Amino acid sequence: MKNPKVLVAQMEITPNNPKENFVKIKSFFSEAKQNNCDFIVFPEYCDGFFFPEFFVKDHPKKFLKTMQKLSKENNIYCVAGSILEKIDGKYFNSCYAISRKGEI
Repeated sequence: MKNPKVLVAQMEITPNNPKENFVKIKSFFSEAKQNNCDFIVFPEYCDGFFFPEFFVKDHPKKFLKTMQKLSKENNIYCVAGSILEKIDGKYFNSCYAISRKGEI
């Protein structure tokens, strides 16, 4: 890929409000598609969950599925900024790369 176009989404995150953050995320995908971007990169905790005490079971899976869907629909590679995951009782700050086909 020669000279890929990248949109870095610097967004104001609304804490503990994934629905509001997804509205913002979708608008960034739309902007990236309109500008023929190859990649879109989201910031840490773009879903809005910062602290373990606000962790919502199954949210990371739902978040990733939505990001995969948006990547595929818009034909854009995506770096889904770090999200809080609970694995074996411990919390991790995870980041995912998603292909244009929606594959992690």
